[in-house]
Amino acid sequence: MPKPIQSIAKKLQKQSETILYQRKRHLSSCSTTTTATDDSELESGSQFYDSDQELSSDDESFDFSSREETPEANVGPELDPEEEAMKEEMSFYEQSRRYYQQNDDSSEYLGQADSDEKLLKYGVKLNLSYMHQFEDKHPEILKRDQFYTDFLNENELKQKLLNYPKKYKRCVIQIEGSHEAYCTPIDTNDSIHTIEISGRSKIGQVFNEDEVVVEILDEDVKDKKDTRFGKVLGILNRQRHKDTKHPVFICTLDDMESNLVRPLCKTIPKIHIIDREITQKYTSRITKRYKIETYDYDGQAEVLCNPKIINLNPAEQRSYIFLVAFISWSPRHIYPRGAIIKMLRTGLSESTGLMILNLQHEVPTLYRKATIEQVASTTNRLGDEPSSDLLKNRKDLTNLNAFTIDPADSKDLDDALSVQSIEGGYKVGVHIADVATYVPQKSPLDEESSQRATTFYPGIRRPRNMLPEPFSTKVCSLLPNKVRLTISLFFYLTSKGRLMQMEGSNFEIVPSYIKSKKQFTYSEVQDIINTQTTDIDTDITKDIKTLFKVAKEVRKQRLGNAMFALDLDWEEAEQGEAEGQTVEAHYLVEEFMVMSNKKVAEWLLRHKYDGYKQCVPLRCQPPPSKEGMEQFLQKNGCYIDILLRLQDKQVGPKKPNFRECFNEPKAKTVMLAKDVWKAMTSDPQTAAEYIQKDDLHPIQLTVYQHWLAIQEKAGYRCSGSIKGEEDGKHSSLDVYPYTHFTSPIRRYNDLIVHRLIHAALRRKPCPYNKSEIEGICIHINSVAKRAKEYQKGCSALETAIRFKTSPRMLNCCVDDVSDRGVTLCSPWLKYVPKPHRELTFSLLDMGHKPVPIEDTDTKWTKMKAVWRKRLYNLSVKAINKPDNGREHKLNPYSSVVFLSIHEWAKMLRATTDEHKDDLRRALQNTRLIIHQNEVCEDVTTECVNQLKIQPNTKFSMIFSRGQQLKIQMSAAPNKGILTPKPVLYSMTNNVKFCLQHTENPVLHLYRYVTKATCDKYPSIRVYLERWLPIILMEAATGVIRNEETCCINDVPIKFLEDRKGRFSLDLAKCEVRNIELSGVVSEDTDDISTNENSGSYDWLCLRANVPNPKKPTSGKGTLELNCYDAVWIGHAEVIKAVKRKDQETSDGKINVTFQLHEKCEALPPNLPRNVKFCVEILKKSEVDRRTESFIKELPSQCDSLSAQIALNKRISDFDRSRAHIASLRHNQDLFFETNRDDPQQRKTVLPRNNAKQQEAVNKALTSRFSLIQGPPGTGKTYTGIKLMYLFDRINNQMSKEGHPRKQVLFCGPSNRSVDLVATWMLKRMENYKPNFIRVYGRSIEALDFPIPGRTFLSKRSTRSNHTNEELRCVALHHLIREKGKKYAEEIRAKDKFFKDNNYEPMPEIVKGYVHIVREASIEEIRKYDVILCTTAVGANPKVLEATNVYQVIIDEAGMCPEPQGLVPIIASKAEQVVLIGDHMQLRPIIMCKEAALLGLEKSLFERYATTESSKNVKFTRLEDQYRMNPEICRFPSKQFYESALRTMPGIWREETLRIWPRDAKGTYPHVLVHVEGEEHILTVSTEDGNEQSRSNDAEIDHVITTYNYLRREVPNEKIQILSQYNAQCSEIKRRLLKDGEAKADDLVSTVVSSQGGEWDYVNYLAPFGLYQIKRIREKIYSWMV
Repeated sequence: MPKPIQSIAKKLQKQSETILYQRKRHLSSCSTTTTATDDSELESGSQFYDSDQELSSDDESFDFSSREETPEANVGPELDPEEEAMKEEMSFYEQSRRYYQQNDDSSEYLGQADSDEKLLKYGVKLNLSYMHQFEDKHPEILKRDQFYTDFLNENELKQKLLNYPKKYKRCVIQIEGSHEAYCTPIDTNDSIHTIEISGRSKIGQVFNEDEVVVEILDEDVKDKKDTRFGKVLGILNRQRHKDTKHPVFICTLDDMESNLVRPLCKTIPKIHIIDREITQKYTSRITKRYKIETYDYDGQAEVLCNPKIINLNPAEQRSYIFLVAFISWSPRHIYPRGAIIKMLRTGLSESTGLMILNLQHEVPTLYRKATIEQVASTTNRLGDEPSSDLLKNRKDLTNLNAFTIDPADSKDLDDALSVQSIEGGYKVGVHIADVATYVPQKSPLDEESSQRATTFYPGIRRPRNMLPEPFSTKVCSLLPNKVRLTISLFFYLTSKGRLMQMEGSNFEIVPSYIKSKKQFTYSEVQDIINTQTTDIDTDITKDIKTLFKVAKEVRKQRLGNAMFALDLDWEEAEQGEAEGQTVEAHYLVEEFMVMSNKKVAEWLLRHKYDGYKQCVPLRCQPPPSKEGMEQFLQKNGCYIDILLRLQDKQVGPKKPNFRECFNEPKAKTVMLAKDVWKAMTSDPQTAAEYIQKDDLHPIQLTVYQHWLAIQEKAGYRCSGSIKGEEDGKHSSLDVYPYTHFTSPIRRYNDLIVHRLIHAALRRKPCPYNKSEIEGICIHINSVAKRAKEYQKGCSALETAIRFKTSPRMLNCCVDDVSDRGVTLCSPWLKYVPKPHRELTFSLLDMGHKPVPIEDTDTKWTKMKAVWRKRLYNLSVKAINKPDNGREHKLNPYSSVVFLSIHEWAKMLRATTDEHKDDLRRALQNTRLIIHQNEVCEDVTTECVNQLKIQPNTKFSMIFSRGQQLKIQMSAAPNKGILTPKPVLYSMTNNVKFCLQHTENPVLHLYRYVTKATCDKYPSIRVYLERWLPIILMEAATGVIRNEETCCINDVPIKFLEDRKGRFSLDLAKCEVRNIELSGVVSEDTDDISTNENSGSYDWLCLRANVPNPKKPTSGKGTLELNCYDAVWIGHAEVIKAVKRKDQETSDGKINVTFQLHEKCEALPPNLPRNVKFCVEILKKSEVDRRTESFIKELPSQCDSLSAQIALNKRISDFDRSRAHIASLRHNQDLFFETNRDDPQQRKTVLPRNNAKQQEAVNKALTSRFSLIQGPPGTGKTYTGIKLMYLFDRINNQMSKEGHPRKQVLFCGPSNRSVDLVATWMLKRMENYKPNFIRVYGRSIEALDFPIPGRTFLSKRSTRSNHTNEELRCVALHHLIREKGKKYAEEIRAKDKFFKDNNYEPMPEIVKGYVHIVREASIEEIRKYDVILCTTAVGANPKVLEATNVYQVIIDEAGMCPEPQGLVPIIASKAEQVVLIGDHMQLRPIIMCKEAALLGLEKSLFERYATTESSKNVKFTRLEDQYRMNPEICRFPSKQFYESALRTMPGIWREETLRIWPRDAKGTYPHVLVHVEGEEHILTVSTEDGNEQSRSNDAEIDHVITTYNYLRREVPNEKIQILSQYNAQCSEIKRRLLKDGEAKADDLVSTVVSSQGGEWDYVNYLAPFGLYQIKRIREKIYSWMV
C-alpha cells in the first residue's frame, strides 16, 4: 500500500473510537430473537427502564467475555487507490462489460463493486417467517389507538376527486420534515399553488414524491391565498420504491434519539431502528446511549442475522452514514421499523465524499447486461461513421463550416452551429445529434436511458452518462472531422436578429448529417469574440464573430438591457471552464439553443396530425406565487430597478428599468466594496465589466438571492395536461411553448422530442400517447431533481475540500438578518447549503438581546447587537482615552463605499449604451456619500492611563442586508461528507469570534467520551476515570458563557516539541487588568494569592494571521479582488502556569505552558517566524474549577466518608462517644405552637414532627450517611432545620466534654434554596436558632461591594442572584463591615475609596484589601456553629480555613449533580452527611447534553435512592403532605410515589376565594385557562434568560389580570407566579414594576428557583405548544393554571 494511503488509513483508524460487541450465537441462528418486551422498546426511544447497574455488569470494558473487533470490520471496504485509478481510466461501459465477462450469470445488474448501489436500488427480501416477529402482538401495543387513519383505496379517492374537485386535490407530496410537508396540485387550473400539511398524522404513511389525494381543510377561509392547508387521504401512485417491499435507505443519526435515523433522501422522515440486543444487554438509559445495533443481510435465507453492537463516538456523530433496511410500518407506530445493515466508510477525501453523494442521489454506475450487449452489437455493425444506408433521405451538410462549443473536457458533443450569409441576413444552422436513430424505442438501451433519464455531472470526476460511452462520446457525439447524423434547424435571420419576412417559411427542420470542422472550448470562443476582426481571420473565426453579432441582437430582443448582465443564469449553462470569464461565449450558444427549443415546441404543437398536440413534453416553470412576489416587491422595491439581470423583465406589475432611478432622492444609496470601487476608478473598461456583474455588489447580490428564493422549480409537463399559455409558460425565460430538444445525448426528454420530430417529418402517428408522456415527465422530473442536487453537492464538496486544505477569509454579504442571526451569501458560497451559510448570534456570546431597528430609507430590519468584552494588548502602548464605560459603536460599513442610486443609474446607462467616455465622466463626477455617524473602526479595553482601564469594553455592531462581513471558511464533516463551514468571524483587528469552540466546545477544547457513570465503583481510580471526563465535558460547555474570558493580542509564542508551546505575560500588567489564570503556582513562598484551584487549568484559543500568497488582481469577471489573510486557529489546554516575581524590582512574569488540542491543525508552513498571536483565555467557571480540583483530591482520602460515599462502599460506624450522645437525642423535637387563626403568626410556626419526620431525624442522628426524601409539602425543609439544631446541640455537648469544637455545614445547589432555609431559621426558630452565618459567593458579594478591576460580571451572570434583604444581618460580607468588628472600619474606608474613584484599577491597594477581607471573613466564620452556603461556596478556601466541619447537610440534593454534591463533603472532610431532597422532582440542570446522558444529570441523592446495593445507608421517605389540596396531590402520589402520600389537614382546608368553581364533591383546586398568543424566543443568552427561553404576551396579560384580582383578596405573600422560562419571568416582573408593584422579584420565579417555597395561590404558566393547522393562526396554544 502506498505511503499516502497508509497515512490516510491510520488517520481514519485513529479518528474512529468504535468498539464492537458481537453476541455469541450459533451460526444457524439467522433471526433476531423476540424478547419479552416485544415491540415496546422498538417504538419509543424515550421509554427506558433504569435499573441498578454496577460497572462490572453493564460496561464493555469490564465484560471480558465480549469479543472486541476493529471498527473496520463493520464498514465498507476501504477504497483501493489502484482500483480507483483503474476505474477512473476505464469508461463505465468498459467497467460494465468487464464485470459481465467475469460474472457469467443471469444477474441483470451490478456486482460486489457496487453492492451498496444494488441494495439501494432493489432493497432486501425478508421471508414471511422472519417478518412474523414484527407483528403487533404485545398487549401494551395492542391497547394503543392507531396513530394513522387508514388510507382510502384508489376507487374511493377517484370518486372524491370527481364529486368534490374544489375540496379534494390530486397532488405530488414533498416531505420537508418529520411533521411538515407540502403538496403541489398536478392540475394547476385553479388558484391553489401549494397545500401545506402540518402534523405527522395528517401526512400519513406516505413516501416522498407520492402522488396523493389531499383534502383541503381550510376550504371556507375567506382570504383565498396561494397556500392552503390540508390532509392526505390516500396514495394514487407511489413514485419511489414502487415495487420494493423492503427498500434500503442511506441514513444519518437523529439529533435527539440514538434509536432513530433519518434517510438523506427524505423518502420518510425517520426510521426507528431495531435495538433488541442493546435492550437485552444494557438495562439503563445511560448505558444504552451512543450504541447502535447492526445486522448482516443473508440474501439466500432472506433474513437479517448476526447482530452486533457498535459504540459510537459522539465527536463523530455527524460523520456516520448507515444503510438501513425498511422492515415494516404499523399504523400504531409513528415511524417505520428498520435495521442497520451496513455502516459506510466516511472520511475527509474527495473519493469518500463522492461515494456518499453517489449513493445518496442514487447515481447509476454500471449498465445493464442487455444494454451492454445491444451497444456492443450496434457499434460493431456501425463502424467509425454511419453507413450509406443511414445517410439515405438525409440532407448532406458536410460542406458547412459547422463547429461545436463546449467545456474543455466535454466528450458528449450534441450540438453544433453554422452560419451562412444570404441576401438580407444570415442562415443560422443549429445541428443536434440524432440519437433517436441509434436508440430504437423500447429497446434495452432505450429502457436503460429512460430509467437513467439524464447524465449526472459531478464536475470533479467523469460524468455518469445516460447513454453508454460508445454512443455518448463516439457514435452520437459530433466529433470534429467525423460524419454524424443530425437533426438540423435553420433560421433565416436579419442582421438585427429577427426572423426574416419572406415568402415561404423562415424556419426549416430537416434530417441531416454534418462533419464538424472544429471542437471549440468556451475560452477559445471568448478569445475570438474579444479579438478585433483582421484579414487573417479564418472562415470559422469569421463565422463565430458573425454568430456572436447575431446572437447579441437576438439576446437584446429577448432580454432588453438584461443582456448586459455578465452572470450565467441559464438553466442549461454548464459549469466549469472559468464560466465567469466566458459569459459572452456561453450566451452565444444559449440564444440559439433557446430559439431552437422554442421553435421545435411550436412546430410540434402546430403539427397537423392528430396526437402530437397532446403529447409534447414541454418545459414549464410556474411564476412566483402571489404571496412571494408581493413580499419580494415590498422588501426590495427600491433596488429592483438597478439589478441588471432583471432589466425589462416582468417582475410582478412592473418591468425594472434603471432609468426610473434618475430622479430618486440622494438619500437612497448603493454599496460597493472598496476594492471594487478602486478597480473601477482605475479603468473604465474594468468599471464596465464590474458594473455588469450584479454578484460583485452587495445590495444587488442580496436582492437577487431573494429573487431566486421565490422562483418555482421548472419541470416537464405533458402538453395535453396544460390549460392555456399561462399554465404552460416558462416563467424565467418568459417563453411559451418551450421544450428541450438540443441535448439528446444527456437528456431523455430531448430523445423523446427527437422521436416526435422523426415521426412528424415522416407523417406517421405520434409514437406516444398522453398517459405515457405524463408518466415519463413525472419520472424525468424526479431524476432531474436528484441530478441537480447531486451536481450542487459535488460542487459543495469541491469547495469544502479547497477550504479544508486552505481556509479562506471571504468578504461575505448579509443576505438576510433576524433576531436569530444573519444568512450569508457570496459567489464563493454559491453551492453551499443555507444552514452552512448562517452566522447565528448565539455563537457570538452577546449577552444582550439583539434589538431590531428599521432602516428609514429601505424599511429593512436591522439588528443592533451589543457586547461586553475584555480586549487587551500588553505589548503596545495604548493611545485611547478612557471610555468610562460608554458604548463604542463599530462601523458596520468599513469595507464599502456608498454612491447615490441615481449616480449608479447613470453608470448603468453609460455601460448599456456602450459609451466608455460617458462612463469615465460618470466615474470622475461621482461623489461618495459619507455617513456622519459617530462610529469607530476598532475597540480595545486598553487606554492611555492604566488606572482608568475599565473591567470590560462595551461595543455594538449593527447588522443589515447587504453589509459585508469577513468570514473565514473551512470545512467539517456533515452527514458523512465534508461540508463548507464558517469557523471565524473577523469583526475588526481586535475583535474576532472563533465559531469552532462556541459551537462545539467539547470537541475543540476537550473530547467526547462514551463511558457512563455507574452505581458502584471498584476503586477511586475507576471513579475518577469515569467522572473527570464527564466533569470536563460540562466545564468545556460552560466556558463559552464565562464572562471572565479575555483576549490578549500581540503575544509572542514559542512552540516546543510534542505540540506544546509557551508564552509569558507581564505580571504587573495582568494584575492591573485582573487577568487571572487557573492553577497558577507561585515561586514566591510568601505569596498568599496562589490560585486556589491548583488542580484545574484553563483552555486557550490561539489565533494568528496567515499571509495570503495571492496578490490582488483585476481582470474580466474576476472575483480575486480581496485576498485577505486567513487566520490560523488553534485550541490548547494550559498544563503549567508559574508566577515568577523579582523581589528587588517587583517585576514579574506569568509563564504559561500549553498543549495543543488533538483536533488542532498544525501551524501553517508560511506562518512568519516573528508572528504574534491573539491568546483568548477561556476560563472555567468557579464552580467547575472547584469541582474538578476537589474530585481530584479523592485519592488522598481513600478511607474517608467521602470516598465510601463515592464508591458506594459500606459506610463505617460512628465512634462510640458520638454515637452515645446522638442516641440521647432520639425522639427529640423542636416545635412552636401558634394561633392558626392569626395569619401573621402562621409564618412563624414550627410544627411537631410526624412519625416519618421523627424517623428521618432519628436515623440521621445515628448514621454517618443518610437520605431523607421529601415529596412536595411533606416538610423536608422543617426536618432539615431541626436536624441542624440537633447537630448543633450534639456538637456543643461534645465540645463541653473536651472534644474539639465542630461545626455544621448546610448547603444547597442554589442561593435561592439556601436563602429559604436561612429565612425560615430567622423567622421560625425564635431564640432556639443556632448561631449561624450565611456565606455568599464572590460574585454576589461583588454586587454589594464592587472590587476595582474585578467587577465585570453582567446581569446575565447574576440573573437571579443577589443578597436577600432579610438576610443582611447574617450575611458574612455585611457582618464583617458592622461597626465594632476588628477590620470593619478599614474595609468600609476602602469601599468608600473605591467608589469615590469610580472603581479604577489599583492592584496593590486591591491586593491588600482582598487580604484584609479574607482575614476578616475567616475570623468571623469561626464565631459561628452553623454555616449556610451553596455547595460550591462550601469548598471556598476561606470557609475551609475557618471551619472544622463534622456534619454536612445538603438540601435539595436531588437538584445537585453528583460531583458538586461531593465537593463540600470532600473539602470539609465531613464525618456525617445527610442528603435531603426528592429525585422525583427536578433533576440537576446540565448544559452539556452528552454529559447529562452519561450520568451527570443523575444526582448523588438519586443514585443512592434508586440502588439496593448500598450498605449502612439510612433512607427515609416522608409521606404526610400538608401543602397540596388532595385533588392536586392524587396525581403525583400515584405517578411518582406508589400512592404513598397521605394528605393531612393544612392550609388547603381554608375557605377559598369565590372564583374557584365548585361541584357536588367540593371546590376545584385548580383552574385551567386556555390562552392563545404569539411566542417570543430568545436567540442568545441575556439577563432575561438563556438561549431558547420563551415568553408569551397573551399569557402575561392573563397573569397580570389574575394577580390584580388575587391581591385585592389576599396578601401578596400568599401569591406566587411561576413559569419554566426565565424570559417569561423577566417580562412579568417588568410589567408588575411598571404597574407599581415594588416586590415583583418576590412575586415571580421560575419553577427551579421556587423549590421549597409555600404559597396559597400559584399562577403557573404551562406551555402546551399545540398546532392544529400550521399558520392558519400564527398562535401558540398554552395552558395557564
